[in-house]
Parts: sequence; C-alpha cells; structure tokens
Amino acid sequence: VLVSDNVSDWQIVGEIETGLDSFGYMWECPDYFEIEDVAILVFSPQGIAHEGEKYQNIYQTGYIVGRPISQEKLNFNETVQFVELDRGFDFYAPQSSQLPDGRRVLFGWMGLPEINYPTEKYGYCGCLSVPREITYRNDRICQYPVDELTALRDELMVVDNNNICSISMQSDMELLIEKANISNWKLMIGFDTHFKENLIIRFDQLKNQLYLDRSMLKQSIAPEYGTQRCIYENLDEIVSLRILLDTSSIEIFINQGVSSASARFFTDSKQRFIQFDSQLQKLSGKIWSMRGE
Repeated sequence: VLVSDNVSDWQIVGEIETGLDSFGYMWECPDYFEIEDVAILVFSPQGIAHEGEKYQNIYQTGYIVGRPISQEKLNFNETVQFVELDRGFDFYAPQSSQLPDGRRVLFGWMGLPEINYPTEKYGYCGCLSVPREITYRNDRICQYPVDELTALRDELMVVDNNNICSISMQSDMELLIEKANISNWKLMIGFDTHFKENLIIRFDQLKNQLYLDRSMLKQSIAPEYGTQRCIYENLDEIVSLRILLDTSSIEIFINQGVSSASARFFTDSKQRFIQFDSQLQKLSGKIWSMRGE
C-alpha cells in the first residue's frame, strides 16, 4: 500500500494481509475500493486450479469482500471469499475509477496472457471492455454498461421467437426469455446463410445453467482451454440478457448485471445473423445497431 498527500510524493506503508496465503503464485493488477462501508479488492491471480465450472481460464479475475482497511491496520478480513468477476473467456486485469457523480466505473482487458488471437498477425491482440458501472447488491458485485452507451443506439429492431435476424455486428440487445422447465434453448449469434459457424448462448435444462459456447466458431480461439463456459447458475423463470456486440467481441450481462461474460470471437462479412432456437420458450426483445463514434 502506498499513500500520498499530493499524488506526487508516495510512501510505502505496508502490505495488505488477506486469508488467501496459498491462492496462486502471483496476483496481477490489484484494485482496492470501497462502496459505502464495504471494502472490495479486485485482482487477477495466476496459478489457480480448476474447481468444477469455476476457474476455467488460463488465468482468473475476481474479487474478495471485507471490511475497510486503514493505514494503521492493513488486514483485509474477508466476509466474501474469491468470486470470479466475469464468467466468460476473455476478461483480465480490470481497473476502476470513481466518477465525479459518485459512480464507480470499471474497464477490463479483453484478452488473456499467453493466448494466441487472430489479430496478432496485424500487430495487436486485445481490446478494452465497455465501461461498466459497479454496484454492490446482496453480497456481490453487479456490473452493467454505463447509461451513456445508450446514446450510441441507432436503428431499432423488435425480435421474437420466430425471427432470424440480420444484424449489425455493432449492436446493443435487450432480451427477455421465459424459461420453461422441460426444454433446452439456445441463442445463435453470428452465423451465415449456411448456419455452420456461430457463437452460442445456450440453456441446459438438466443442470439449470446458462453456457457460452465457442465450439462452432469459424476461427477457434485457444480450444486447448475449453470451448464453453458456465456463465450463470440456477436461472430464474424469466431471464434478462443485455448483449453488446462489436466486430470481434461480445459482452453479456445477465439479470441486470448479476453475472457477466466476455469473449472474443471473429466473423467475416457474411456472418450477420442471429436466431433463437426452441419450440417451447418465449423470447422478446429489442436490438439496436450502434454508431461507431
């Protein structure tokens, strides 16, 4: 921990102590902040073993929650142990800032160390997430795109179960899905007229879990680390999805930001369709194309 009275001259006052003494071999990009009387430490540990559906990426990003620390007492006593901040494939090293109006806003890096991405042949391998407003509800961080992004919405399309939609790959979607208890469903994104390559958000009725599936991508990304991630568990009867698409990325926010999932995926100019696939579910929603300004 460093402190300063003038943000020019800094003094080291000590090291934060946590109860995670054997939690990986290195913690990258720590970010400590407080929301009301709750202290949150966000960091990206390396060297964490898989635990069921958790910790599936090569390196993880998450947070612990505790009581605020002071310069005199640097013990971080956790009340909530490590929780993954984003359940997708490509989210790392986030940092946050507090805006003048009091909102705390976070950006993450969409790209993991030691992963090969298709853009490397052009000299770059990652991008930033959209800015996300951070709130703390029911003992967990919730993330949701900042309100200012709605100003970039352009043309509107209304969708339902029967739509196969041609969309812009710079889109903002708000979808509501009613979950029947006897059926799986899937939302296919970014396929062409041959229906072969796509990104899939799918519901597994038996497990009552939502998955992000990259197994059908035209350009695979690090398949050695798996092609699917569980992005939400114990779904409610009505599921809300906010989905932001860009030309090589997707960011998903479930039930007003209770869970989020970010991933890179790369399409060509023909892969511009989405479809909701189920006979027993009900989907409704809106899709806006987004201006790139």
